[in-house]
Amino acid sequence: MVDLEAPPGCQLRVPMEREEFDRLGDADALPTHAEWYDGLCVVTGAPIMRHTIAASELSFLLHSIVPEDHLVIVQCGWTTSLGFLIPDLLTCRVDAEGNKYLEEPPLLVVEVLSPSTRLDDLTRKRELYAASGADWYWIVDPVEPWIAVLQRQVEGYVEVQRIGPGESAVANGPYPLTLSPDALIRRASDRRRGTS
Repeated sequence: MVDLEAPPGCQLRVPMEREEFDRLGDADALPTHAEWYDGLCVVTGAPIMRHTIAASELSFLLHSIVPEDHLVIVQCGWTTSLGFLIPDLLTCRVDAEGNKYLEEPPLLVVEVLSPSTRLDDLTRKRELYAASGADWYWIVDPVEPWIAVLQRQVEGYVEVQRIGPGESAVANGPYPLTLSPDALIRRASDRRRGTS
């Protein structure tokens, strides 16, 4: 048996057929954050605190604005014909298909960039999310900081909005949420300085 544990802040990629990955998932033998795409089991270690705080803050904000018939879910598995994916956050309808994992496209997927996942989140996972039918993709960079709002169109995702450092704006979609990259990471920065 291959060791599928990734150290914190790192990523492990193990060649594996989808059927083997699914069997491990059925037996609850997969690590918490194991995805499958392009013939690889991709395991990401525990994220850094800044990443986790930004995702938590955004989850809290989304909970306050999504309609009652929508859910905001942190690190929910989404199974598609192209892979098994775990966005940092997603939103879906309350009656969305799926038992153990989501089986239909979410309305929104969100990734908070980390050093170990940045390249995939900006490239391959962006392609997979679009091809699998998620209409909106938000990318949060907690270091720069910035937030990109992308909308799925015929050719894939198109960036329709970018909110940079010091800026605040209402997202173009799918929810009219006021986004401020500085506010999302402020608590993480305050914690590092010992002010919270």
